[in-house]
Amino acid sequence: MDATSVEALSALRTSVLALLPAVADPALQPSVVVQPLTISPLGLGGFVGVHDDPVGDIVGRRVEAIAIVGVKAPADGLDAAVAGAITALLAADRATLLGHGLLRIAVDKIGEATSGSDPVQQPVSFRVLHEFLKTPTAPEDVIQSIPVNVQLG
Repeated sequence: MDATSVEALSALRTSVLALLPAVADPALQPSVVVQPLTISPLGLGGFVGVHDDPVGDIVGRRVEAIAIVGVKAPADGLDAAVAGAITALLAADRATLLGHGLLRIAVDKIGEATSGSDPVQQPVSFRVLHEFLKTPTAPEDVIQSIPVNVQLG
């Protein structure tokens, strides 16, 4: 399993959650599940460039996925909560989306609401294209000197 790809999926989930409207009640926190369709390396085999400080390689992945947002709300407020989640993701300005690595986002499908429970949950699927760049957190090992162990003789 490619660790960078796993990090990219986790970053995508975090990005979607960050863009959703804040909810005060912990029972009404939305859930986000990411179902990847494709994961491909960016740049040349995943190498994008060299980072200056700390020194190291920048690697990246492009993820096309379906992000399923489970919107939760009381039965009488579900439509407004679903509309709020969709608006928050689709109406975000370009700079905000790019700051979260989201290159494209579109509603894919609005599912049926669960019945008989309170709070009610309704899944909304988004088709997303996400670009993940991983910069080094610590400097990579650099050869400072080369020992010369040559004996002439």
